[in-house]
Amino acid sequence: MKRLLPIFLLFFACSRQQESPTSELGFSFVTPPGWSVLSQEELNQLFPETRSAYTVGNKGRTGIITVVTHEIPESQAAAYKAAMGYFLDQIEKSAQNRYYDYKLHEKGQIDWKGREAWELVYEGTLPTEAQKWRRLITFPSPVKENVLIFLGFSCPAGMEEDYIPKFRYVEESWTWN
Repeated sequence: MKRLLPIFLLFFACSRQQESPTSELGFSFVTPPGWSVLSQEELNQLFPETRSAYTVGNKGRTGIITVVTHEIPESQAAAYKAAMGYFLDQIEKSAQNRYYDYKLHEKGQIDWKGREAWELVYEGTLPTEAQKWRRLITFPSPVKENVLIFLGFSCPAGMEEDYIPKFRYVEESWTWN
C-alpha cells in the first residue's frame, strides 16, 4: 500500500484542473477539465511566431485558450491605455489583412470581470488552417503598468456553441490577484 500511495497522489495531482501560472500578471484562472497546456513548439505549429504566457487546448487542439502579454515602454503605458480603442482597430485591420474571409461579429469596449476591457469577436481562414471563430479580450495588466494582456478563445467556426461552455469555465474561474 505504501508503494501505491505516491502513484495515487501523482495521479490525483495530475487529474485536477490546472491553475494558470499568471499570478505575476495580476490574475489567475482554472484550466477546463481535460484540457492541457501546449508546449511552445505546439503553439508555434498552430500560431507561428506567437509567444504566449499560457496556452491550453482540448485533446484534439481544436479548442484553444491563450494568454499573450505585450510589454510596452513604461513611458508609453498611459498613452496605450487611453488609446485602447485605436489599438483594437489596429488588431482588427491586421485580422482583416491576414484572414481572407474575415467576418466581424462584435467589437468594442466592455466591462469584463469588473474592469474595462476591449473585445473583438470574428472568424476567418488562414491558408494553413480551417476557418476559425475567435474572441479576443484585451486589457491592461492590473499589476504591471506597461503590460497589455490578450485573452484569446478560438475554435472551428460554426462550433462556437460547443466550446463556449469551456471558455465560460475560464471566465467564471477568473480572479484578480
